[in-house]
Amino acid sequence: MRTIKNMLFALVASSLVFANVNAGEMTLSGSMEVALTKVDGETGNPIGLENEMDITGSTELDNGIGVAYKMTIDATTFDDEELVFSTPYGTLAVTSTGAPLDANDNIVPTAFEEAEYGVTGTSYIDVSKFSGNGAMALRYGNTFYGVGVDAMYTPRYGSGDGSDDGSPSGTANGEYGAVEEIVLSADPLGMLGIDGSAVKVGYGKVESLESTRSDPESALVAVTYAYGPLSVGLQKSGVLYGEDGTSRTTGDIIYARNTNVGAAFAVNDNLSISYQETESLRKSIGGIEGVASVGGSGTNSKTLKADTISVAYTIGGLSIKYADSEVDQDAYTASTNSTATTLSIGVAY
Repeated sequence: MRTIKNMLFALVASSLVFANVNAGEMTLSGSMEVALTKVDGETGNPIGLENEMDITGSTELDNGIGVAYKMTIDATTFDDEELVFSTPYGTLAVTSTGAPLDANDNIVPTAFEEAEYGVTGTSYIDVSKFSGNGAMALRYGNTFYGVGVDAMYTPRYGSGDGSDDGSPSGTANGEYGAVEEIVLSADPLGMLGIDGSAVKVGYGKVESLESTRSDPESALVAVTYAYGPLSVGLQKSGVLYGEDGTSRTTGDIIYARNTNVGAAFAVNDNLSISYQETESLRKSIGGIEGVASVGGSGTNSKTLKADTISVAYTIGGLSIKYADSEVDQDAYTASTNSTATTLSIGVAY
């Protein structure tokens, strides 16, 4: 992973060689979505409105390097931004708009929502847990002999994207340092002349700043296949927290292991339906090993199970979507079940 970091820095330096800039263009686009969501036990207003506006611009340097800029304006504290250089050696971005592992946390086909969307809050654990998503980072993309490469280096986990060229970000996580992640993608059947298959493999590691904890790691493998209007997929992923040091205590999470399966069917050009299932095993420390006074040795295992039916109808820039979800052992808590139902109407402009 150190090689990835050095390569990204080298590409940044080579891309920023002084060159004349041709006149570019700016565009404005966006979307608005209003949703009605019913969740078990929720007493607040079920109606929500979300809007995003994208400002994009692009140009080309005299040396042939393309330059593109994008800012997404929404209701969050910081607006996501990215500056992308397109070179003969691949694309290089300085970005806070996402991350390889986060973008592939569940790529099983769906018409609208993922199976686990109904889980309470942020309790569900997937490979985005230790991803660099949301923080300013260097991201590299290219294709070698039919294998796509998406790699990213984030100098500080959880640092956010509020920094500028005058000072580092004021937000930092005291437990973790740099994040390195990569996702490889390929179409194995396509090499045999059969279209529709896709395989993705990903790995990530975040630096632990605590001497009593090893570096947390994440990994995923996903296979999807589309034949006519039917798409199916299977994904396996895991997150290892690095809780193997001498200071671990009862309740510390050791790892989470996930399985996602599902299928989507396009009824016609406008209407599609899907079904997804997710099973997530979380293992935590049940007591300090060999110390009976704090609960004895051993581990606690809880399995969260979720399934969601989604329907999506689009016509022009208008979309109407519906999702119904059921969750067993929600938040990895025994005998805790929940449901969530969402009806969404969106317009793109």
